[in-house]
Amino acid sequence: MPDFSFHSVYEAYSPCLEALSN
Repeated sequence: MPDFSFHSVYEAYSPCLEALSN
């Protein structure tokens, strides 16, 4: 399930991306 993998990665990197954005 590529969608599941992408979702997992997105969920894992969300906080990191927000931290970099801020």
